[in-house]
Amino acid sequence: MSVLVDHGWIPDGTRLMYRPNAVEERAIGEWLSQDPSSYLATWTNHPRHPLVWAVDHQAYSPSALLRRIWDEAQWDEALSAVQGARSWVVPGEGKLADLASALQPSTGNGGAA
Repeated sequence: MSVLVDHGWIPDGTRLMYRPNAVEERAIGEWLSQDPSSYLATWTNHPRHPLVWAVDHQAYSPSALLRRIWDEAQWDEALSAVQGARSWVVPGEGKLADLASALQPSTGNGGAA
């Protein structure tokens, strides 16, 4: 996420949405739907903790916030590997991971410049 912060790509205060994958949706979708704010975070250009969760107003990295949501939902079978940047979306722009990779120089493997 540091590349997004370094470039100031996402303005402070931008609303992000958690977009659970199919496995997550089946496991915690009901819990998420009980409080629609659990899907929401606000971007801050903090290099380590850019997401402020709408539920508790605390700052997290994308992966740490994903783990926090899974913990709060009491998903005991949650995956051990977390890729939070693939789960948080800037509406109309895309996933954090995709936005970050678009800003990184090509590695010669067909990546975006």
